[in-house]
Amino acid sequence: MDLTRVQKKLAEAEFFLTLMRGEERRSREWFDYFLSAFLSAGRSVDYRLRHQQKAIYKPWRSAWDARLTPEDDRLTNSWSMTEMMKCTKADQAAARGRRSSHSPSV
Repeated sequence: MDLTRVQKKLAEAEFFLTLMRGEERRSREWFDYFLSAFLSAGRSVDYRLRHQQKAIYKPWRSAWDARLTPEDDRLTNSWSMTEMMKCTKADQAAARGRRSSHSPSV
């Protein structure tokens, strides 16, 4: 069972979590960028496991979901990939706006 790509995404998520911790009191903007990257890497772990390790992951995930508290269940099910994509697109649009407003006049 090759989990190299899953392990790489876990390391990526840990990297961005470390950066988030360093920015939480300094820059809200940078913290938000790192949060977006952290969430994206975390979702990729779930995606890769669901598609690369179906036989093992599906029953494990079902058992894990069944043990969630109502609060944890609400949090894990309310943040969908669709919502993440909406936030990512909004973040990208905002970044483009900041870049163009800070660009030198020609």
